[in-house]
Parts: sequence; structure tokens; C-alpha cells
Amino acid sequence: LKYAYDGRETIHFIATEDHPRNFDNSIYHGFLRDGEIHFSDGRVLGKLSTSAEAPLATWDLTKVFAGDPDNVAWTVDIELDDQEHPYIAFSVQKDGRRLPPRQGGMDLRYYYGRWDGTAWHVHEMAYAGTRLYPYEDDYSGLVALHPRDPDTVFISTNADPLTGKPLISSADHKRHYEIFRGQTSDRGMTWRWEPITANSTVDNLRPLVPKWKDARTALVWMRGPAYIYNHGNWTTAVVAMILPPK
Repeated sequence: LKYAYDGRETIHFIATEDHPRNFDNSIYHGFLRDGEIHFSDGRVLGKLSTSAEAPLATWDLTKVFAGDPDNVAWTVDIELDDQEHPYIAFSVQKDGRRLPPRQGGMDLRYYYGRWDGTAWHVHEMAYAGTRLYPYEDDYSGLVALHPRDPDTVFISTNADPLTGKPLISSADHKRHYEIFRGQTSDRGMTWRWEPITANSTVDNLRPLVPKWKDARTALVWMRGPAYIYNHGNWTTAVVAMILPPK
């Protein structure tokens, strides 16, 4: 689950059926208000459980993206625009059909979705490159939605966002994850990309854009040697950059 709160009474969320290692996930959206779970269009699905029983399932919610063996989805981020409509980012594994663990995850993509008050509009946004390490074939560098600007995102990828060509650094001639800023003028149908990092000697992963009362953008991410574990010895630093308004 990923959550976004309007600051008053409503919590929006996106979810999948399971971990993508175990299921060909779709993406679902709903929101919680006054103790009830709602579909994207505001209709009530049912009451929030107050016990260990869960009468409502993820797949009962509004389906935003339909997964299948060639399109295994995983949630990444959600924010609310000025009209309190959700906009979301998620990743999709394209090459896992019939493959055992450790053999898929070499073609990941990023997607963008936006609710207009009536319907969801979902578009493929960029090439996400390859998995971070074997077995967790769906682990990507991730996406950060800008919390004040639905038309701006930041992604981590080791592929050219538009072409999918591997990013080979001129500094060490190795493939690395870099941070890009993406901007759209048509609600996510097309994107323009510019590098925030380039020709690095280490990976740049998992960007975040904190909310703060400033016209500038604070961008935070992990930088360091290859991210090869979900636990254990960390070898990355947390770094930040302040970007002027565009």
C-alpha cells in the first residue's frame, strides 16, 4: 500500500494483490472516509473492518491497471493535486513470463496514472532499466512524484528513459542508475527528461521529494555502490539537492 492524506478527512491509497514475486499484480485505488472504503468515483464499497477479519479484498477496489504475466505491477508513489484528485506512479516488469526467480527483471518500466474526477488515465512514462539485484526481479530505482506539481516527477533508472538504451558512464565505463527529472504538459501522455545526475561512478537510487513550504524543490536520494541487499550491510549515503523553481 501507498497512502496520501488530504489533511482533513480522506486517505487515498493504491495497492496490489500481493508481492510481485508471488503474483501478476494489478494496481487498485480506493479511499477511506468516515470509516468507509470508497471506489475512485466516490461510491461506497463497504465499512472499514474493526477486527482481524477482512471482508473487503484489494481486487474489490477500482482497478487502475490490469496486470498479467507480461505486465507485473508494483506501487511506487501517490499524491493529491489541487483538486484533491490522486496521481500515482508504479513500476511494471515486462519480461517475467514463465521465468523462475533470478532470470526476469531485465526490462522494467515506469507508469503514471491520474484521476480526473471521472476516470483514470494511465500511460507508460519511462524505461526503468533493470532489477536492482537477482531474485527480487521487480526492485527498481523508484519514482518520486512532486507533491506540489503533478506534471513533474523524478526517476532512478539505469536506462535512457525514452529509448531504454543502457546508461554507460563515461567516468568508469560501467552501467549505473542515474536520477532524471521528467515533465509533462499533457497529463502524462508524453514526457520530457533531463538528467539530474550523469556519468556517475556509483548508483543513484530511490528519490524522494519532501513536502515543505518553499518554492524550491528538495530532492533526496540514496547514492553509493550497487544496491544488492534488502537488509544487512548498507553501503549507500543519503544525499540531497535543492532545485530552483522552473
